[in-house]
Amino acid sequence: GALAMTRGSMGAPPEPLGLVALGVVVLAIGVATLRDWGRGWRVVVGLGLAALGLVAAQDFLRPGVTFGHDIPHHAWALWSLWRCVLDGDWLPRWNPYLSLGIPLLQFYAPLPYLMAWPAQALGASPMQALAWLMVLGQVLTGVSLAACVRWVGGSWPAGLLAAAASMLAPYHLMDQTFRLALGETMAFPFVAPMAVATWRVARGQSGRWVLGVCAAGLLLTHLLTLIMASTLCAVLVVVALTWRREALGLSSRTGALRALVLTGAVTVGATAGWLLPVVAEMNHTAVSSVSRPGRAISPMAALPDEPVTRRLWARYDIRRKMGGEQHPGKGMPMYFGWALLGLVGLALARPRDSLREEEADPRLWGAAALVLLLLALWPFARVLDGMPLIGRIMFPWRLYAPASVMAALAGGLALDAWVEEGRTRSLALTVALAALAIDVSPYLGAAQRLADHEGMGVVEFRRGEAVPVEGIPRDRWIRIEDVRLPPSDYDWRLSLGRRAFPEYMAPKLRRRYGRSSKPPTREQSEFYGASYRIKRGRPSPVALDPDPMVSMRPRGSEWRGAESVTLEVLPERLAIGLPEGVEAGDLRVSFGYFPGWEVQVDGGDWVPAGRKSWLLAAEIPDGAREVLFRYSAWRPWDRAIGFGISALTALGLLGFGSRRRWREG
Repeated sequence: GALAMTRGSMGAPPEPLGLVALGVVVLAIGVATLRDWGRGWRVVVGLGLAALGLVAAQDFLRPGVTFGHDIPHHAWALWSLWRCVLDGDWLPRWNPYLSLGIPLLQFYAPLPYLMAWPAQALGASPMQALAWLMVLGQVLTGVSLAACVRWVGGSWPAGLLAAAASMLAPYHLMDQTFRLALGETMAFPFVAPMAVATWRVARGQSGRWVLGVCAAGLLLTHLLTLIMASTLCAVLVVVALTWRREALGLSSRTGALRALVLTGAVTVGATAGWLLPVVAEMNHTAVSSVSRPGRAISPMAALPDEPVTRRLWARYDIRRKMGGEQHPGKGMPMYFGWALLGLVGLALARPRDSLREEEADPRLWGAAALVLLLLALWPFARVLDGMPLIGRIMFPWRLYAPASVMAALAGGLALDAWVEEGRTRSLALTVALAALAIDVSPYLGAAQRLADHEGMGVVEFRRGEAVPVEGIPRDRWIRIEDVRLPPSDYDWRLSLGRRAFPEYMAPKLRRRYGRSSKPPTREQSEFYGASYRIKRGRPSPVALDPDPMVSMRPRGSEWRGAESVTLEVLPERLAIGLPEGVEAGDLRVSFGYFPGWEVQVDGGDWVPAGRKSWLLAAEIPDGAREVLFRYSAWRPWDRAIGFGISALTALGLLGFGSRRRWREG
């Protein structure tokens, strides 16, 4: 019937590639120790980061498909957005290949998907593109932590330890392998440099450019992580301005605050072209109903024993309680890691008489990690309920992400604080890496996998075997209902009309047609343009007739499927050819309505498109022959203003940089 997932044990053994990569790390550290390398540690760290990236993302290098919770979303998004690019739309704002057509990048931050383009340009399938993103995200996470440690004066071995601790953090791997939360996974590289840069700027040092780039990167990668990172940075600013060894004058404090505010304003201005439409048009998607202000989040808190207890999803045969209440099917692995907690403990326990600059003090970052971790636990998570902005993270256990990064940074700096340079430090690094590897081993392999079915077309799984679904025509536009299938053959167009991202439809349309409603009747399916219907347990599709992609309603009549009509779907454009003698009335296309659509009838003026039952519509006169719809990047007002603000900000930054170079020259 429905997809029957292949099941394996939690913590599948590493692939040979993962073992070889781990061996490279140990060998490089051993050689550096025996030869007592100095600058050679840069080579060791470079090899270590590349190898650890393969170790951490090894599950995506195995045959088949890691069935993470969000993998259908991101696989379909990668496939459909790349189809838009192949159609000639280099920055897709409206995606016709998902659901009833949605502006995908208006609420899914664009940067993770754009980073997949190099792999897709080389012919990667969506699953291969996801593997590329996971390895890239892990390596960038390691690079950012190693760079942060060096930035504050730490050693190369300390940088390698911090990088390994962040790449092998259990929550990071859970996000990657079990949840496949693409945005949150790709946001990890930005958190540590943003926090360190904030601390430095608040202390009157350099770092504004790093802070601005990281804040903009987070904004374009994962808004919820930006909210959490911004909260952390706000606390760091307060500490930096009030807790200093030397006296800090009022003018220094004012200058630091001015620099921080200006950096934040420039960051928002530079990204306004994407951010302003997201905020202004939120009521046209269902995002606000999923994450509404004032929603209580403390019932989704982790329990106090969970930082040191490995727990997995109910779907992985382990059930758990959250906040004292049972939530079947919603369990998450909230394990923080005893190895990470050990690093935090070492960071907090460092004797005070050996401290250097505040930014290199491991206690600062260890305390930040501990506070973030406590706020994710019951009952401390109650503090977050109803708080402005922070309440939108929906689940307080998301704080494990910045907490893990801060713990890794603190652990790396603790290595320098506790161990002298030389072979002793190399030995301590090796022991710490071994502890991290042992601790994280259950999260290196997903418990559920789909067999490899690339090139088989649409499949269903029977007793773990992939079986092709017969009867679905190739090389034509179809819609399928009542089945959830991972994409496998990307040479033909398939839109999961009811299941692919209905949560981002307009709320009313979602209730009528989306996943929050009961399965639509046959009549509703025909009304909304579902061409094929597959009932669970029935491998053969049932054709719905007629296929009403274009419907008409003459005045005083009912809707009926238009005959002898041509529909051409172009990048952000629909061209409809009508037969002779059509009557005046309404025309409706089975694509969802969103602000920005305009319509032109028989070469007339472009006017805002209408909507009927939240579908794209227009009024047509007697004898109309051609109707064109286009999705505008400049309407409504928020899009043009957003692009204008971003352009002015870019010009201002360019002018500021040119003037500064001219003065220095």
